[in-house]
Amino acid sequence: MSSLLLSRRALLSGVPAAAVARSPTTGFDVLELPVGNTKLLGNSLLVISPRRRAAKDSLPVVVLLHGLGETHDQRAGLFAWLGPYGLGRAWERLEHPPLEREREAFVSEPEYAELNRSLSDQPFQGLVAVCPFMPNPYASKDSATRLELYARALVEEVLPGVRARVPAAAKDAARTCIAGVSLGGAVAIEVLVRQTAAFGALAAVQGAYGTRLAPVLARRIAEAGAPRAAYVASSSGDPYRAANVELAKQLEKRNIPTQASLRKGPHSQGWLVEIGSLELLLWCDRALRGQNATTHSGAA
Repeated sequence: MSSLLLSRRALLSGVPAAAVARSPTTGFDVLELPVGNTKLLGNSLLVISPRRRAAKDSLPVVVLLHGLGETHDQRAGLFAWLGPYGLGRAWERLEHPPLEREREAFVSEPEYAELNRSLSDQPFQGLVAVCPFMPNPYASKDSATRLELYARALVEEVLPGVRARVPAAAKDAARTCIAGVSLGGAVAIEVLVRQTAAFGALAAVQGAYGTRLAPVLARRIAEAGAPRAAYVASSSGDPYRAANVELAKQLEKRNIPTQASLRKGPHSQGWLVEIGSLELLLWCDRALRGQNATTHSGAA
């Protein structure tokens, strides 16, 4: 593989990289790895990891599943988190606090002050973010089989491939999280209950499922014996807000430590760019290290 130097604007807007993308103003590298199971995973996956770290550091791993809008195009799905969802910019902001409002008034000044105090106490350390393409498993009648095959591909091909190429990536389930937004949040749960031994944490951001399904999902998660920590985020304008609030309550009821985050804002990429991706990244960074992972809670 050859390397490719991209400008900050190109990198954060999700311009495809030939292999390794490096931005001189950011603290992460972006590696594009080929995959074998092209039918399920597309031709490649994206790996984001810290550029500067101690030589013996072991880094937590989070697998990030994108939403429905990117299931139609492999490249769009591959770069969704890094660019349109704002993960790249969130990483920059967390590495260089204080946090300030960027685009939308979804977070108040006192709320940002609270986050900044938290970052002062526990600075962002960085992790390995894995961004695979996700086809829509519900596009055909046999969704259960598609979900089973996709979950297996993530655990048997994606994670081993990432750990082989990024030696610092943690190899234990306790420091590995499955996460997703919208449809990806729902699929993340389905992956977790099918591959319980591979993941120690779950994160669903504006997960796309109905309120009546939330107790069923919580029961399935608890019966699967995982995870040791969960994160559920929603917002005031999220059509799935009630379902996500209920899921968080049901998980806590089943003795699964769950951090819920409710902010202002819609179910949109703009919300992810302003706060959704940032809080997810911060929670994963802390929870997978066994630290206090509290970011925000309350009514949006």
